Amino acid sequence: MANYLIYSAIGLLCLLSLLWVGPFLVPDKKWDSRPKVEGDLVTFNLHKAGHPGHFSFLEKIGIAAKVNVLALFFGERARRTNKEWETFYDRTHIGEAAPEINLTTTTGEKFRLKDLRGTNVAIMFVAMTCPPARLEIKKWEELVTKFASSDVHFILIYSREQHPGEAGYRGYHHTISDEDRATYADELAETTSLDIAIDPVSEVTLNEYGIVPNGAFVVDRKGRIVFKTPWADAKKISVVLENLTALQANS
Repeated sequence: MANYLIYSAIGLLCLLSLLWVGPFLVPDKKWDSRPKVEGDLVTFNLHKAGHPGHFSFLEKIGIAAKVNVLALFFGERARRTNKEWETFYDRTHIGEAAPEINLTTTTGEKFRLKDLRGTNVAIMFVAMTCPPARLEIKKWEELVTKFASSDVHFILIYSREQHPGEAGYRGYHHTISDEDRATYADELAETTSLDIAIDPVSEVTLNEYGIVPNGAFVVDRKGRIVFKTPWADAKKISVVLENLTALQANS
């Protein structure tokens, strides 16, 4: 009887663990990385995935330990999030002009997308309480070094807090004022050498580009979106930039 209870308890624990992290451990969606060339426009297939499947097993466990995973997949919050995710696919389209960005960075400088015509731009949406973004920032810093001799500008856009108050972010709250958001953005800026532009709490930029926690975009030298993904995987961004800059150099 005692052994039965022990095995039952272990089985229940395993089941609960699977429910906790199981949906989060599904492998990444396959992505066709081949560029498509039409005249001077080079585009790449959309990467569409509901969760950050590109991380390693240990990275996924680390992310799951910081957030309420079940709430991301079940219940009212999941339904609301799913509706917001639709905006990412409906409001911006590959091959079209990128919505203008006019924000202020953590260092007080103006960031305007139109000022970067003639340069490719890689954009990532981030927040202090978004663990996938926090992991990707370090990987994007490596991209800056890799493409230092290419026409590429990297920018982080600080936007909505994703998991404030959850296990990994007990000391954080939803930012309800521009001052709050700037404070968190300044804190994040202390951890990275990448430029950070601050989306105000009105979230004009997030709304125009589509509401996902860690979206990424590549905009070409003429201001056109050539790639986008709801999860800013540095490996995919690297592949896009390698092909894009090589084709531009040969055109």
